[in-house]
Amino acid sequence: MGGACPVRPVEVPISEIPQPNPIAENKGMNRVANQTTGAGLGGSFFPGGDDPRANRLIAPRVNGQFTGTTHEILRWAACKWGI
Repeated sequence: MGGACPVRPVEVPISEIPQPNPIAENKGMNRVANQTTGAGLGGSFFPGGDDPRANRLIAPRVNGQFTGTTHEILRWAACKWGI
């Protein structure tokens, strides 16, 4: 991928990972949504049937502070899943 997907330690929240080459949003109506943050998952998000490490290792990384354009979010997902 030519360095488009930065390698980072697993304990770093996703919102703190620098995104290379920000991409401008081409839809003015999305401007407010692109800057809106969500909420963290907390330590009991994943049900008991999931791997017990999920609440300890994954949930804390989802802090709800990620913002970005649709293109940036799709680029992040592509990096995450290796596509």
